[in-house]
Amino acid sequence: MAKKKAAPGVTKKHFARAERERRQSRWILTGTIVIAILAIGLIGYGLANEKIIKPKQPVAVVNGEEIGIKDFKGRLRLLIGNKEERATNAGQIVNSMISDVLVRQEAEKRGIVVSEDDVDNAIYKLFGYYPDGTPTPIPTGTLDPAVAAVVTQTEEAPSTPLPTATPYTKDKFEQDYEKYMDHLAENGINEADLRSYFKAALYKEKLLDSIRAEVPNIEDQVSARHILVAEKETAEEILGRLKEGDDWEELAAEYSEDEYSKDRGGDLGWFTYGMLVPEFADVAFNTPIDEISDPVETSYGWHLIQVLEHEERPISDYALEQAVQRAFNDWLIAETEKADIDIMQEQLLMAAATA
Repeated sequence: MAKKKAAPGVTKKHFARAERERRQSRWILTGTIVIAILAIGLIGYGLANEKIIKPKQPVAVVNGEEIGIKDFKGRLRLLIGNKEERATNAGQIVNSMISDVLVRQEAEKRGIVVSEDDVDNAIYKLFGYYPDGTPTPIPTGTLDPAVAAVVTQTEEAPSTPLPTATPYTKDKFEQDYEKYMDHLAENGINEADLRSYFKAALYKEKLLDSIRAEVPNIEDQVSARHILVAEKETAEEILGRLKEGDDWEELAAEYSEDEYSKDRGGDLGWFTYGMLVPEFADVAFNTPIDEISDPVETSYGWHLIQVLEHEERPISDYALEQAVQRAFNDWLIAETEKADIDIMQEQLLMAAATA
């Protein structure tokens, strides 16, 4: 039987080439699909990064604790009403929130807790509402300036010789609070933002109370008087006259530029070291009683100082509060320096720009 011949023009080379072309087409198609999938994945990741991942990233981390971008934007809106000013104040706000975290961490170490009831009561106080029945100390028609623009505390009271407190009911408070929150919502601020701010303030207040208990209420004090002038030469001239026996009080009335004390002979009363500028305090606390110092320069001018008394004394409420504030500030500076703080600048700027 005769063999069949291949069809004209079709050879093994033709089959091999067709197979190669088929494989190449399949590779190209597969590569195109892979590239398309990768491209879609990258686009999807980019969108997810912008819309989901980044908004959940923190603007700062303090000792392992995150300050979220959402919380930061809420605080920024609450404290900086002008949108154009938010970017320029972003650093200040994040620093204050970092301090809030450090305060709360220290407070919790001391066993201090701020409850939701504490926050409620702080908000009640802001509005002058006292649910326990305590009469409101705010006279009719007045209100905390922070809420005066959007809250009316009481209806207008009848005319009386003297203003008296008007009972502030729960219903009235709830109406005013709802009005206030509607006002905040118009600026992108929610109730969580408001309560977070109050909670931070309460932690600081309670920590200050704890520090206050540690600050001595008896302190080394000096009673002194001074004469303040603008030029060293004038101070030296007055010192010479005092040594010759001229009257201190007359010279103080004639020369001193301290309007507060000149008519009292320059008497400053009792003071602690921290109440005065260091240059003045250094001399006052190291000059023997009744002696007059050489001229002392401070940012106010040139002083002659005479120490009248020097002893340990109970400090005034004002001086105590100054001492407490100094102790708190010193603690916060030291704590900030040793804390592990990381600020994410890119996240911070993005949050400020979109707040």
